[in-house]
Amino acid sequence: MNGLAVERSSIGDLVGRRTFASVIGIRNAILVILIGVASLLVVGKAVSDGMHRYLSLRYWAYAFPSYFSEVTYGAPRYTYFYDLSLQFMGPPAFGDRAPLQRLLTEAAAGRLTASGSPRLFPGDEKGTVDFVRAAFALFGIRVESLFFLFFVLLALSLLVFAATFRHDAPALLVGLVAVVALYVAVRAFPVTKELYSVTNPRAIGSLSFVALVHLSLFTLRRYPITAANLAGVVFQAMLIVCVISMRTSDAWQIAALVAIAALVAMRRAPWSERLQVFVVAGITLAFVAAFVVYQTFAYPKEYFSKNLRTKIFWHNVLIGFAVHPGIAEWYELRLNDASVLKLIMRRLAEHPTVPPAEVFWQPGEIANGMVKNFVEYDGLCRRAVVDIVTAHPLQTAKLFLWHKPRLLFRSFEYATGREAHDLDYFYISDQAISLLTYQEREDLGAFFDPLVPIALVLVFAGCLTAGVARIREAFDANTCLAIGVIVCASILPAFLTYPLIHVIAGTYWAAPLFLYAVVIRAGAELATLWQRRLA
Repeated sequence: MNGLAVERSSIGDLVGRRTFASVIGIRNAILVILIGVASLLVVGKAVSDGMHRYLSLRYWAYAFPSYFSEVTYGAPRYTYFYDLSLQFMGPPAFGDRAPLQRLLTEAAAGRLTASGSPRLFPGDEKGTVDFVRAAFALFGIRVESLFFLFFVLLALSLLVFAATFRHDAPALLVGLVAVVALYVAVRAFPVTKELYSVTNPRAIGSLSFVALVHLSLFTLRRYPITAANLAGVVFQAMLIVCVISMRTSDAWQIAALVAIAALVAMRRAPWSERLQVFVVAGITLAFVAAFVVYQTFAYPKEYFSKNLRTKIFWHNVLIGFAVHPGIAEWYELRLNDASVLKLIMRRLAEHPTVPPAEVFWQPGEIANGMVKNFVEYDGLCRRAVVDIVTAHPLQTAKLFLWHKPRLLFRSFEYATGREAHDLDYFYISDQAISLLTYQEREDLGAFFDPLVPIALVLVFAGCLTAGVARIREAFDANTCLAIGVIVCASILPAFLTYPLIHVIAGTYWAAPLFLYAVVIRAGAELATLWQRRLA
């Protein structure tokens, strides 16, 4: 018996001999069905945890008020009335659905107060408004509409994936494992209300996970650039850019695509083939450029002067230095916004490069966000980061090589449910109000657990269907390397800032994918060796 005999023993072959002349067709059909089953598990888990009712505070504070300020009350796009926002912030976002739905209905009818001058988003992404606009247009003004839109887009992404790779069993197997990894991640999201739902901007990257896998496989496997294939690439690239518009830090997905293309190009001799692998990354970057152009014309001009088009960046980087105990003590830093604001205020008082009144709100002024001038403030944060790195190079190296990796490990330790330490150990004591009790987590099954039985059953069924030879092709060296790149890239936002449990949502689904890929490939190698010994 040899490897070919192992291949013929797969489920696809056994069923195919009885039903179809083409074994490949039935095998791929089974893999597509398994992908569908895994997708239904994701949807079912999200619904059972109530993710369709629970929305991030960013929607209630900014996105919903901005949508209704424009559509109902005539404010410029991407602005909002402050008093309207206050009314949306009244009922708790995790409370009863009824008062939340009543607010949406009242706002749509123009029965809520909206007065004064429109305000700008305070250093936050504006793509959430576009997501709300599309959700309400398709599914009506309902609390659940955002959830429905999320899964419609995810379903379309899966359909595009299946259509593109319908004749490629190894690629379909990778897709199945990816959806199972997404299921593992969705189970872990409710670990904190700072994350909880798939529609939370911190978790919205899960919407483009299948798109990222699709574009990565397309780059690795050198598919022909046909009209149908190009349409699939365009859709998936647009989905990634849509996600980035809602969460800037998810740009790590594009960084992963570019890195994968570069690694593939390095392994190919002809320049024509080297350039071809950058087609997918180039299309995606072209949509990013188009989005930047759109911002230029659609965003109010204030977003290009004192405010920001995207998420504030250096402020969050500076927060991350609080993970080093020494730096935290010397600069009185903590893992929160307030300590960084105080640090910048002290530095500006000691070295007044600009008048503090131009940056910070003064007594008697009505605050709109943390600071008055986000552009200037983020520049001050950048200079503070440079000064700390220059003054403490060894401590900075230890921060990134020891303290942040250790905190990442502790965050996964908390997510898995091993809570033998107090909240200070996990750096989340200030999030106590947002954390579920252990019993609540037990009731929901809110744990990071790649070994959950149903996930293992689906992965095993997919491997059994594909057969050993196709497993080795699916998770060859290039694919495993690409998945490794995805995992490393998913950690980038957390390492640049702070790897707390609610910041590592991308790693919740990238890490299981890598784990499954390595274990599956190792199992296929062992099975091959065993079969050869028997032969």
